Amino acid sequence: MFEFAKKLLFTGQFKMEKGSITILKHRFMIIPVHVIVTIIKNDPESSRYLYYGAKQGGVDFADTLISSFKIDSVQKLEELLINTFNLGGWGELEIIKNDMQNKFAIFRIRNSSMAVDYGKSTEPVCHTNRGFLAGGASRVYNTDVDCVETKCVSSGSEFCEFIAANKNYILDNYPALFRKQIII
Repeated sequence: MFEFAKKLLFTGQFKMEKGSITILKHRFMIIPVHVIVTIIKNDPESSRYLYYGAKQGGVDFADTLISSFKIDSVQKLEELLINTFNLGGWGELEIIKNDMQNKFAIFRIRNSSMAVDYGKSTEPVCHTNRGFLAGGASRVYNTDVDCVETKCVSSGSEFCEFIAANKNYILDNYPALFRKQIII
């Protein structure tokens, strides 16, 4: 992970100057996770907007990775997306299953910043994580996919787990999660 940060610094693609942080031409800001948690707790409907905003952010960032690093393999894109995710403090991301043919993935996050900060919940709470994963997976698979969280530390699981797939697969296999986490 830190090798990735060094590479960004060395190539001038990670800049901190004059009140701004820029990584690969994208502006970033460091905010406490609790800001997002407070928004979700005060307005549960906001989770959908956070998801779709993070999904678009994941697509845009993946596109920037592809063009900036001249990525020519799915494996390299996956590696850079994981490094970005982990470096950003979102948690420790790993791919459990990646079915390129069926455009289906299972992701696991340990130490999810959202889940840890949120505390106990009866439902999964890592909506921004879901969005970023959906956006990144959409670029890896070169088609639109969505993502549902099937396990969450906030709900008592040991880790957070996510399924990324097309809408029909999620609707057929996880209809309750689809209605709660995908439909606006």
